[in-house]
Amino acid sequence: MIVQEHPLFGDERVSLTARGVFARITTVPVGETFTAATLAAGTDEVATAQAGLDELEAHGYLAEVAR
Repeated sequence: MIVQEHPLFGDERVSLTARGVFARITTVPVGETFTAATLAAGTDEVATAQAGLDELEAHGYLAEVAR
């Protein structure tokens, strides 16, 4: 078992879906832009990924950056 040591994983306000989206974000190379669609590539879960991103932003774990 791998245990992540990030405050998000212990934050009871954050859903399992949002935690999974956050875990997926950690695999994106530094400096690479991502969207819900790119995070959900190869699946039909774009809406789920977007909901996770929205939740992470609402709880202060993610900030949208305009490019």
